[in-house]
Amino acid sequence: MISLKKTLSLPIKDIQEICADFLLKYECVKNTYTAYQMHKNEYTHSQHAKIQRGFNRKRSGDVIVDIQPGWISKSYEKGGTTHGSSYNYDTHVPLVFLWW
Repeated sequence: MISLKKTLSLPIKDIQEICADFLLKYECVKNTYTAYQMHKNEYTHSQHAKIQRGFNRKRSGDVIVDIQPGWISKSYEKGGTTHGSSYNYDTHVPLVFLWW
């Protein structure tokens, strides 16, 4: 068995950036964020801040992908929707209580 540490000489930060840059080539990807960015920077406004508020160092991935507005995953092709993006139309979902 080959050790990954021996074959991989790049720091994890660089690998995250390479992956993030690669994903930006896709039409449906608006922006990408690395775990390193989310940990080292503090965003107070804009889309970056929304992404950062949902980021968890232990549970989030190494690269966060922000899709273009209006795009939806292929898994929802047969019906349904998602509330997984950080756009206002997706995060502000009405909640209605019905009382008799």
